[in-house]
Amino acid sequence: MKRFSKVYNFLRSLLPAGEADVSEYEHPLTKNEFLTFVDGFAVEGLRFFRLPIEPLAEFLMPAAEGAAFRFSNWALRNVPITAHFATIAALRLRQAA
Repeated sequence: MKRFSKVYNFLRSLLPAGEADVSEYEHPLTKNEFLTFVDGFAVEGLRFFRLPIEPLAEFLMPAAEGAAFRFSNWALRNVPITAHFATIAALRLRQAA
């Protein structure tokens, strides 16, 4: 997943978190943290959300945020390669047999 790349991390660092209640210790999971988290489980229902265009639109052109949200959702549902660039992953874990 691109979300673990050094380039992505650099670009992410350029944009403010935007959340007043985010502590200094909160951060996106690293690849090793993610792999540790899912270790021993069967990953099911992995789904991706939010292309980088969403926070970028929110930061640069707040009026375009809704359109960026709709485009991101459409692209992630209809253009599979865009999942590679998603900034949020949701998954269901089941205990491995």
